[in-house]
Amino acid sequence: MSTGGEPANLVIAVARLGEADLAGWWRSHGLDGVGEYVLPDLFPRTAAMAGAELAVLSAAKRHRDALPDRDDVVHLFGEPLPAFGQALAWLAELKTGGDASFLDELRGWSSVHNGHESLARMTGAPPTGERIGATLRLGKLPIVALHDPAQTATIARTLAASYVDQGDELVVPYFDLA
Repeated sequence: MSTGGEPANLVIAVARLGEADLAGWWRSHGLDGVGEYVLPDLFPRTAAMAGAELAVLSAAKRHRDALPDRDDVVHLFGEPLPAFGQALAWLAELKTGGDASFLDELRGWSSVHNGHESLARMTGAPPTGERIGATLRLGKLPIVALHDPAQTATIARTLAASYVDQGDELVVPYFDLA
């Protein structure tokens, strides 16, 4: 199975989990049955990739709206964490050819419980943090951590694990930069 790499996969998996037919945190239908029905007419060769992009961009919008408007916030769906850009780049590359079986796997999530289980297998147990309104502050990161691919993969995994077992109310996880 071809994938975009672990951080990119986590971004796309969380975006899928939040779609309207599963957790409903954002109202996109990119990888659900509605998307499977509508998108092939609009994007005959790239419907799955376009659907995944719609889910990721919907999630990014929801995160921007929920998080504090500061440059020192690190979350799964935005800069400065490279996982978001990697996910979009892989989806764009996939449009020119490649194995989309990872997207097919995500499309196969039939319930929010199934999505939580799959995400938990990818990430491990959810971390603890400080709940602040509709957000979850997971701690502080040194800026140098964002320059090491191994550390950014761990950060992405920790952020993605925070979505495991969340209920209908989205609590957006993030780190502050130290």
